Amino acid sequence: MLSITRLSKTYRNGTHALRGIDLEVGPGLFGLLGPNGAGKTTLMRTIAALQRPDEGRILLDGVDVVAFPQVVREQLGYLPQEFGVYPGVSAEDLLNHLAILKGLTARKSRHEQVRSLLHQVGLDTVRHKAVSTYSGGMRQRFGIAQALLGDPKLLIVDEPTAGLDPQERYRFLNLISGLGRDRVVLLSTHIVEDIRELCTQMAILCDGSLLIEGAPEGLLSKLSGRVWTKVVHADDVQAIRSQFRVLSTRLRAGRMQVHVLHDDCPGHGFSRIEPNLEDLYFHVVRQDQAC
Repeated sequence: MLSITRLSKTYRNGTHALRGIDLEVGPGLFGLLGPNGAGKTTLMRTIAALQRPDEGRILLDGVDVVAFPQVVREQLGYLPQEFGVYPGVSAEDLLNHLAILKGLTARKSRHEQVRSLLHQVGLDTVRHKAVSTYSGGMRQRFGIAQALLGDPKLLIVDEPTAGLDPQERYRFLNLISGLGRDRVVLLSTHIVEDIRELCTQMAILCDGSLLIEGAPEGLLSKLSGRVWTKVVHADDVQAIRSQFRVLSTRLRAGRMQVHVLHDDCPGHGFSRIEPNLEDLYFHVVRQDQAC
């Protein structure tokens, strides 16, 4: 169990990255959604004991992350947005080196775990190739392998699918979908589809504040029966915006598909639809003036 209480962080330039965050996260995949600059990476780095908060408390299974960072790091797997690799070093050698740094000193069991993880992430056939020559998706899968060294209780994955092509994105999502059975997995992203396809619990963060949290289905129920759609000419969008709360617009075969939030039918040609996470995201984020 990960418990976060009144967590705050302000940088020297005056940026309020976190504003009194309260969050309880149990085993499973928890999605943290928000626009770029929302404070997601700051929250992930603080939980990972890579920086100290100004205020607040973080407990992992009752252990204070701020007071005992080394104890927590031994139970942590972390895949940051970007990570460097040694040029010319194979995946097997690099993962073995990282395992030693993580305290896995027993040679036989270490090599067994390295081989097992490379197989799990689908890199066993290219384990002798240099990680620096891998594609973006292969590097991310290697990143998951290194994060899983030592079988951590907490796994933090920060913006994992940004920049991946569709095939590698789905391969990566399928990989991490099974990792939350017996551990806390925090998935930070600005891609709504990642949350929709993976997470049973989620929260939306914006401008350092936690705007909403809960099960996606429960959160969506608050918009049930209130989302309407219509395909219109692009020139008509502004007029609709002036009358109704437009959640989103999307180009569709040369015309614009608008999603409108309204208790009753907004007018001729509109049809009611079931809300999706994108509708929820735009509704919540646009209510917050800072976003």
